[in-house]
Amino acid sequence: MKSVYSLEFRLLNTSDPAQKDLVEACYRLWRPVWSDTFAELSVQRDLYSEDFLDRELGGLFFNGQPVGFLLWRFFDLSRESHRGHSYFKNYSPELKELVRALGQTMIISYMTIDPAWRKSETDIPVSELLISFSVKRFLESRAENLLGYFRNNRKTNEMFYRHGGIPLQKSTSAYNVDVDFAYITKASAHESTLPAAAAAATELWAEAIQTNNKSHTERHPNDSRKSTAPNEHPDRNLQSHQLERLSDL
Repeated sequence: MKSVYSLEFRLLNTSDPAQKDLVEACYRLWRPVWSDTFAELSVQRDLYSEDFLDRELGGLFFNGQPVGFLLWRFFDLSRESHRGHSYFKNYSPELKELVRALGQTMIISYMTIDPAWRKSETDIPVSELLISFSVKRFLESRAENLLGYFRNNRKTNEMFYRHGGIPLQKSTSAYNVDVDFAYITKASAHESTLPAAAAAATELWAEAIQTNNKSHTERHPNDSRKSTAPNEHPDRNLQSHQLERLSDL
């Protein structure tokens, strides 16, 4: 049984050249995992790197190799042009109208897990931790809501609800499988209701912040600033909000 405490959490920007080695390793996991997933669901869909790039990536790594991650992107859903993004192709017109009121929103998508680190192989589900990290990232962002849709047969919808998720539309078909569309607000967000998962997520997040602060201090010994999120770059605000500024375009 693998322990998730042997893993390291990293926050990446998939378009940042400075992080290209880790990002490319994630891409090499993402593409076959999702090709297999769409084939399993009898979905005829080409995978392009546009679905992977220009996003933040919150992931767990073992010896520098990704074992699981989620992709995050920020939108202003009050804007028609943002609701017209290809991500929303599985949202019905009625649902698009509903999410319009969510305003500044963080989207989570493409949960990707190495088969060797599936739930049956670990002491705590990696998928549960990835939702926990998404909530932590959301809470330190400028977004007002955290939004996504979640497969019911894999019970990722239940994971999201364990973190304060609010259903928008339940048991709706997307990619030939039942999903729940749901969101989390700053007021409803909380740690996982599974105590072991909440404790692991908190410890791994704190370790990532500590590692980043140490790295920053070594590079800039006269700078007393501290990071507040586990980021590869010393200027967390620049990195963490770089993709959020896409919503201002």
